Amino acid sequence: MHLFQDFRDLLEAFVASSVEFVLVGGYAVIFHGRPRATKDMDLLVSIDDANRERLATALEAFGAPDNVVRGARELAAGEVVFFGVSPLRVDLLASASGIDFADVRERPVCGRNTSVPRPAAMSCSGRQASSMSKSKRCASLPGPTS
Repeated sequence: MHLFQDFRDLLEAFVASSVEFVLVGGYAVIFHGRPRATKDMDLLVSIDDANRERLATALEAFGAPDNVVRGARELAAGEVVFFGVSPLRVDLLASASGIDFADVRERPVCGRNTSVPRPAAMSCSGRQASSMSKSKRCASLPGPTS
């Protein structure tokens, strides 16, 4: 899977700051070998206080605008903080329809793809794939098939 350098740099900043996150959406589908077009990278993040602070620190290190860093610090359930322009847009999701962060985090899928910084190689499969499909259906986007 090819990642734009900016995406790799962002994920490396997340890993370096120990941000709890899971790659979801189109890039997760691509990660599982189903090529598709996508306009952004969707990252589901834990919104506990400590993780939001690590998220903000990582975004500062990456060079994100101040309003994005501030939004990350204040991210609440059901909210999205986004930055960039398609195809280099990043959506930081506090929740995703049909996907439970704790469930996915407990059962990560880490592939052998060396272009994805660890542990960013997390995505959904098996039981989570049906959740991801449900989430994609809710968003009117194609998801993986089981």
